[in-house]
Amino acid sequence: MARHRADQGWVKTMNESTRNPDEADAMKHAEHADEPRHIINDPGELEAEDVLEDAIPRSPADQPSIEAVQAERDELKEKYLRALADYQNFSRRSVQNIEAAREETRMRMAKALIPVMDHFDRALEFDPDKTTAQDVLEGVRIVRDELMKVLEQFDVHRLEAEVGCEFDPNLDEALMRQPVEGLDPDRIAQQLQPGYLLGDKTLRPAKVAVTE
Repeated sequence: MARHRADQGWVKTMNESTRNPDEADAMKHAEHADEPRHIINDPGELEAEDVLEDAIPRSPADQPSIEAVQAERDELKEKYLRALADYQNFSRRSVQNIEAAREETRMRMAKALIPVMDHFDRALEFDPDKTTAQDVLEGVRIVRDELMKVLEQFDVHRLEAEVGCEFDPNLDEALMRQPVEGLDPDRIAQQLQPGYLLGDKTLRPAKVAVTE
């Protein structure tokens, strides 16, 4: 019986070796059909597979040609040069506009000051033998008022320091201290010279005397 079983095994082996290769593959698939399949549930495994696929060298047909790369480079270079030229033109126009604005301001101020000079010229034409001190003072007052109007056109205003007001170092310049009855210390005791403002900026502080 043992020999019979051995013979049967030998026959089985011979039969398997003489089978058609397609039949052998079919039998292998049938044998492994009941084995559990590997199912990817972890997204990390998918990412790893994507990385491996990206790492695989592409075929020459999938890679851009040298001509295409050079064309893209030339296009980017042209865009850069165009943007650079636009920026340089903008900078040059900005400088020209600033200079033109300054020139316009100088022209306006000069035109506004010319009438003041005309007043001085007419005052110098008076005959001193026929002009009184009162006439001279009146002429000076007219010229002063005209000049003040010109300054106000350019947002320049006179700054007056009122007696009794608190001393402000941003607007006032203390030249001396003096005691004043009825006023607390650091108050304006007297205005010695007015100041001037350009908008909200101090051109010249008012010169004052301050209480002790």
